[in-house]
Amino acid sequence: MAHESLVLLKNDKNTLPLRKDIKKLVVLGPNADNDAVQLGNYNGFPTDNVTPLEGIRAKVGKGTEVTFIQGVDYASNIVYETFDINKNLTSNGQPGFKAEYFKGTELQGQPIVTTQEAGLDRYLANVKIEVVPGLPAENFSARYTTTFTPEKSEELAFQITGDDGYRLFIDNKLVLDNWKSRGVSTTQHKQKVVAGQKMEIRLEYFQADRRTILKFAGAHIVPMNAKNILAQVRNADAIIFVGAFLPVWKVRK
Repeated sequence: MAHESLVLLKNDKNTLPLRKDIKKLVVLGPNADNDAVQLGNYNGFPTDNVTPLEGIRAKVGKGTEVTFIQGVDYASNIVYETFDINKNLTSNGQPGFKAEYFKGTELQGQPIVTTQEAGLDRYLANVKIEVVPGLPAENFSARYTTTFTPEKSEELAFQITGDDGYRLFIDNKLVLDNWKSRGVSTTQHKQKVVAGQKMEIRLEYFQADRRTILKFAGAHIVPMNAKNILAQVRNADAIIFVGAFLPVWKVRK
């Protein structure tokens, strides 16, 4: 059966390897810039996780424009287009989050460190690394608070990847609850927002042992538009599509 399933691809017109003088390269697909999907299952945890998009951008020459378009989802006509949500977050007049770090996993007592975080994208595979000075990356908890100001009225997805537990509050309402010891997971909460209407966000997190993973991201929820995709890739010299594997999602409205 394995023999019958083999597929040979023809390198038509010597498409590969790609020329180094390419002017515009489009990277397309839902897995092109997805950290979690690269870990697979029964996997180890690298000290540095490089997505295909990051690797391509690092490899091409300075004269090559690399454009990322997610374009499609895994199995639906709805696309979650990620954006830099940190540009819309402020705390105490500063960009990002107010961050409070606690010893132990229950947010108890006074924080041992209070600081400002420009964004949340942590991946610490070694528990000996300190999350903040004086706090190793195990048996700790953290509270992150910020104000989110939408630029336009739309439906967004607030996406969290974490190991171990996390929970999300919007305007003091619990909207996402994964407060338990577990391996890495990604969950998202859909929310309709109004342009200019501020929202108070509180993200709580704990890490028991092994590795620290925490990422907070945002995505526009839009219908797949084939004509728009074609318009964006029409003048590309080459297109790389990264798809296939479907990561596990939990979605709460």
